[in-house]
Amino acid sequence: NEVFRSHRKQPGLHSVPGLLEPQLFGIEPTDPLLSNHDAYLAHVLEGYLERYIDIISTDKRCLFLNYKEGPMRMVLKIAAFTNIGLTDADLAQMEERSYYHSKRPIERFEEEAVANIPDCLNSAMKLYDRLEQKRALLYQNLY
Repeated sequence: NEVFRSHRKQPGLHSVPGLLEPQLFGIEPTDPLLSNHDAYLAHVLEGYLERYIDIISTDKRCLFLNYKEGPMRMVLKIAAFTNIGLTDADLAQMEERSYYHSKRPIERFEEEAVANIPDCLNSAMKLYDRLEQKRALLYQNLY
């Protein structure tokens, strides 16, 4: 839901119907889905989530993170997973940067109130829940 809302505010190329070839997302150029921005974006997100579920189910060398963990927790997990040493100065600089918005780097990030989940995201939310269950099981004893 947060990714959906973020792309509604400031869309990425993949989230706008017609900017990329629709076939990349399993959509034919004549599909009516291309005329419904919300449904299109939900379909694209479903496609990503389906691929993530495939990857996490078959590739034990992958690392899946959830933004809800917070940026510094994710940084520490990535560093541990990749065996990259980070100095206190590195961590301090990363933590300082983590206070700012990723799409608008000069703007401090502020959590938004949780919005109602639109009906077009029902399938995507089910896929997200499946992915989260797999992620939790895979990493329960590692981090």
